[in-house]
Amino acid sequence: MVSSQTSLYRDYIFPEEKLAAHPVKIGDIPLGGDSPVRIQSMTNTSTNKTEVTASQAIELYTAGADYVRITARGEREAYKLSEIKSIINEQGYNIPLIADIHFSRKAAEVAAGIVEKVRINPGNYADKRATFKKQDIDEKEYREGLERINKNLAPLLEICKNNETALRIGANHGSLSDRIMNRFGDTPEGMVESVAEFLHICHFHNFHDIVISLKSSNTKVMVKANRLMVTRMLEDGIFYPLHLGVTEAGDGEEGRIRSSIGLGALLKDGIGNTIRVSLSENPVNEIPVAQKLLHNCIGESPQKQEQVHYNFDPFAFNGDANRQLPEIPYSNYPYIVADLSHHKKIDSELLKKVGFHFDTELQSWQKGNLAPEFIYAGNISPDIKDLPVQWIIAYKNLSNTQNMSPLFTHAEFMRNNFNLKYRHFVEISYQTIKKYGIEPLIYNTNIILILQDDDFGINGMRSVFGLLNEYNAQKPVILQFKYKTNNNEEFIISSAADSGALFVDNMGDGLMISNSGYTTPSQELSAAFNILQGSGVRITQTEYIACPGCGRTQFNLENTLSKIKEKTAHLKGLKIAVMGCIVNGPGEMADADYGYVGAGKGKITLYKNKNIIKNNIDENIAVEELIKLIKENGDWIEKK
Repeated sequence: MVSSQTSLYRDYIFPEEKLAAHPVKIGDIPLGGDSPVRIQSMTNTSTNKTEVTASQAIELYTAGADYVRITARGEREAYKLSEIKSIINEQGYNIPLIADIHFSRKAAEVAAGIVEKVRINPGNYADKRATFKKQDIDEKEYREGLERINKNLAPLLEICKNNETALRIGANHGSLSDRIMNRFGDTPEGMVESVAEFLHICHFHNFHDIVISLKSSNTKVMVKANRLMVTRMLEDGIFYPLHLGVTEAGDGEEGRIRSSIGLGALLKDGIGNTIRVSLSENPVNEIPVAQKLLHNCIGESPQKQEQVHYNFDPFAFNGDANRQLPEIPYSNYPYIVADLSHHKKIDSELLKKVGFHFDTELQSWQKGNLAPEFIYAGNISPDIKDLPVQWIIAYKNLSNTQNMSPLFTHAEFMRNNFNLKYRHFVEISYQTIKKYGIEPLIYNTNIILILQDDDFGINGMRSVFGLLNEYNAQKPVILQFKYKTNNNEEFIISSAADSGALFVDNMGDGLMISNSGYTTPSQELSAAFNILQGSGVRITQTEYIACPGCGRTQFNLENTLSKIKEKTAHLKGLKIAVMGCIVNGPGEMADADYGYVGAGKGKITLYKNKNIIKNNIDENIAVEELIKLIKENGDWIEKK
C-alpha cells in the first residue's frame, strides 16, 4: 500500500500542473520558479587572499557556474568579501556570490550586507554541534533551544530583508546539533527537523527568500532526506528551492560517481533547483561534471517523464526483502555482469582486463577480487571454457549448459513458452512488459530478469519493479544500460545517475553496463564496482570520505588524499575520512573507521571513529602516523 507521504511525493513528480519552487532572487540570476536548474561551485582559497579568491571566482563563473560560494571563517574574513566583490566588478563581472558561514553569527550578519546570498548551518548557528554524547534534554530545554534560535536568527533575517539577500539553510548529516541528535538521532528525519525549525522561524518573521539543502556523504541518506523534505514542504503548503549536493564525495571516478548517484536520483524525480558537485580537486573540474549530469537527468525528451506513472513506495520499498535467488556459486551481491558481446573474440588477453588471471602453478584460471560474477558473451562462443565465471550466451548459440546459461529476448521466451529446469535469463523492458505481459515470467524460479533501459527511462524501469512488487514476485533483476559516447567521463556520470537512481531504492540485484567499444572492458568494470559501492549496496574497495576543501583548509588536501589512497587502497572495506577542517569532520566521520582532519596550519588530527587519538601532528608525518594507527588497531594488511 502506498503511504500518504508517498502519494504527496509522487504527486510532486507527476502533478497535473507543474509545481514550482518559490522564486528567490540571487543577484541577477533567479532561482526556483520557472528558472532552469542552476550550477554552482565554491572557491578553495583563503578569503584573506582577496586577489586569488576573486580570480578563482571569475574562473568558476566563466567555466559555467551560475553562483560562486566563498568561505568566511569569521568577521574579518566576512568584511573581505566586499573587497573581493569590488575586484570582480572592476574586471567587468557581475557574479552572484554566496558566503559560507559556520559558527560565527557576526560573520553571517556582516556578509549579508555584502553578498547576494548567505549559507548558514542550522547545526552550529545557534546550537552547539553534536558531541555524540547522550544527554537528557527535556521538553523545556528543547523549547529553550528554539527560543535561542529565534533570538540569534532574527537579526540576520532583518539584515537580509534590508539588503535583498537570500539565505540558504544548509543542514549537513555530519553537523547536526546535540539537541536534534538527542531527539531524532543522526538520521534523515533529524536533518529535516533541523531545517524545519529554521523555516518556521523565518515564516514567523515573514522572510521567504530561502534556499534549503540537506547533504550527506551517504547517498541513501542524502536522497531520503531530500524526499522527506519535499513531503514536509508540500504538507506545509510552500515549496522552497532545493540545493542538492553529496558532501565529501572524494575525487576521480569515485567522486564523480558518488555525486552522480545522489544528485541523479533526485534530479530524475524532478527534485532540485541548484546543484554543486563536490570534488576533492580543482573546483573548476566540478563544472563540466555538473553540466553532463544535468544533460543526462533533464535533457531527455519530456514524454519519457509524462507517460510513465510508477507505483512504488520510495520510503518503504525494500528490494532485498525475502529475495530468493537462483543458486549461484558466489556470495558477492549485487552481481556484476561484464558485457563482452561487442568484441570480436573473447580470449585470454580480454579476460585479463576484466579481473581474471591464469595461475601457472595451479594451471588454472583464477578470479580476482574485482572480477565479474557473469560474462555476457552474446553470440560469441568463448574460447576458454574452464573460467570460474558464469557465462551468459544467446540461447540460439548455446551448445551446452555446463557453466553457461541461455539468454532469451522477451519475445523469444513468449513465443516458445520455455519452462527450463536450469538457470536462464530473459531480457525485458517497460515496453516489452506492456506488449507481452509479465505473468509467465514470474512463476518460473529459474529465471533471472535482465531489465533494459528504453525510451521511458528510469521511471519505466521503476514501474517494472512496482509491478513485480504488486505480484510479490521475488525475481532477481539485473539492470542493463548501454551507452554510445566517446567521452569516458560522460559514460561514468550517465551510468551512475541511471543505475544509482535505482540502487539507492534497493532496486536491482546486479548491474551490466557497456559503452559500444568506446571504453575498455576494465573501465566499464571499474565504473560498475564504483556504482555499487557509491550506492552503498556492495563494498569491494577502500572507501574514502573526502571533502572538496575550501578557505578553511590549511594543507594540500588533493595531494594528501592521493598519498593516502596510494598507501591504503588495498584495505578492502575500510572507510577512511580525509577532511580539510573540523566543520563537518566528526559528523561525516561518524561511520568512518579512521579520520584525517586539518587542525590548523600544517597540523593534522587523527581520529578512530569519532574519537581523537592524536592531535596537532605535523602534516609531513601525518600520513605515516595514520598508517601506524591503522596497524595498531589490527586493521592493516600487507599488499599482495
